[in-house]
Amino acid sequence: MAVEPVLMRDFTAEINSGTPAVPNWVEILGIQDGPAHKPSSKPKDVATYKSGGREDERIVTRGDKFTLKGERLEDPVTGARDPGQEAVEAAATLKGYASAKQYRLKSPGGVLLTFEATAEVTQFGGGKEDFAEWSVDLTVCGAIS
Repeated sequence: MAVEPVLMRDFTAEINSGTPAVPNWVEILGIQDGPAHKPSSKPKDVATYKSGGREDERIVTRGDKFTLKGERLEDPVTGARDPGQEAVEAAATLKGYASAKQYRLKSPGGVLLTFEATAEVTQFGGGKEDFAEWSVDLTVCGAIS
């Protein structure tokens, strides 16, 4: 079996518009850039007086963020939206524990990254000759499986 580079355009991003017990995975369409992964970490200095003036850090918290960018999709006659973008936008209005929704990223070979995340949607950017932009930052809550 040979391993090969995979094209980003062959990845899919989905939101669970159901529940974890009864999932309803809906593809988020219109993506042209991403999913771009940005890990984060928070170090803690554990140096003592005996550390000889040298820093001694340990990572105490790790996090992840995924960004998806593309174009806002809408039927020009009816105004109907892409169900995936619409579900993400609805999730982005929620607060508290309800604001964390399930998402998954799927590679062309079927490898899945599934996680809960909060969403922050940005849309309507661009110039007069551009299509309306749409993007979402997904801040992961907990581990990625």
